[in-house]
Amino acid sequence: MFAEFFAKKHVCSIATRDARGVWACNCYFVFAPEDMALVFASSEETRHMKAIQQDPEVAGTVYLDSESVAKIKGVQFRGIVRSATAAQGELYLERFPYAKTMKPKLWQIVLSYIKLTDNSSLGVGNKMHWPGPEDA
Repeated sequence: MFAEFFAKKHVCSIATRDARGVWACNCYFVFAPEDMALVFASSEETRHMKAIQQDPEVAGTVYLDSESVAKIKGVQFRGIVRSATAAQGELYLERFPYAKTMKPKLWQIVLSYIKLTDNSSLGVGNKMHWPGPEDA
């Protein structure tokens, strides 16, 4: 169910912390299911990447914007940022071919925890956790 959800989305939020406090950004991403990772592009000169270089643990979200409680659908996640692999880079550029001309620096968030809310499929208030709710 996670892979299906991620495949339909293309923007995630990523939250970091640095000496000035907390910070968040939005990035285009592609899901690498075999690695349980989100692959994104970002310059090392951005505030969020400078923070990640100091502490690679991040949290974030991917969601469907809806005004209806019955249609709320989204993911909260935690993970560690590392450089993307060559295979992940190919996956990213396949999804976002226009990025090839920009030659972006690619990164992966190796997911350590995911919580999926899908009120339309799981019912209001029910969640799906990976690896499990005890890891929240």
